[in-house]
Amino acid sequence: VETRPFFFASLFISIHNAPSTAERIRNLIAENLEVDGQPIALPDDLNISLQEAGISSVDLVAFAKVVAQEFDVEFTLEDCGDVKSVQELVERLDAAN
Repeated sequence: VETRPFFFASLFISIHNAPSTAERIRNLIAENLEVDGQPIALPDDLNISLQEAGISSVDLVAFAKVVAQEFDVEFTLEDCGDVKSVQELVERLDAAN
């Protein structure tokens, strides 16, 4: 059986260079959410509520759909209200995978 070391090396590199859940959420927020035309300033620890940052409940539900699609998970309306911070969202997504 012939092996392809380059393939396995590139697979290993791509897995280890994959963005973290936190990085993916940061990118989704930057691409999909803003308040009064301005990007949301996220703290390094992600300990911020999107609602407290000024995101409307309608936009929050729409963002939950984007996150659900990106991470292949389901969110209910209750889930949207239960998540208290971006960091908690990251932790829930990591636990789901």
